[in-house]
Amino acid sequence: MKGTPEQIIKGARESLGAAELMHRNKMYEVAVSRAYFSMFYVASALLKKDGLDFDTHSGVHSAFGRVFAKRGRLPKDTQRWLLDAFIYKCAADYDLYYDMTADISAEVIGNTEMFVRVGEEMISG
Repeated sequence: MKGTPEQIIKGARESLGAAELMHRNKMYEVAVSRAYFSMFYVASALLKKDGLDFDTHSGVHSAFGRVFAKRGRLPKDTQRWLLDAFIYKCAADYDLYYDMTADISAEVIGNTEMFVRVGEEMISG
């Protein structure tokens, strides 16, 4: 991913803001997709800070779990939030018959807020 970890985190914060706006406007599919990308950006920024860079979602997911969740550098929940958000994002983007709900969107956004906060702390600290 292009940019410094700090620039990528800034993009994650902006994407989270877009997700919150879409949620308030009852555009739950778009909200979940933006929230996922916010987490994806955070995971990418953290990996980049460790000197790792990946071109695929699966590469980021796998490395994030291996480098941060499994080694206890971050709570294991963070890996689950990222993977769950990806599943919902795929459903929102590719399954026209998936009924994305306000509750799912709110849950994903809530997890994303915590994910971004932790990422910001790690990047700045």
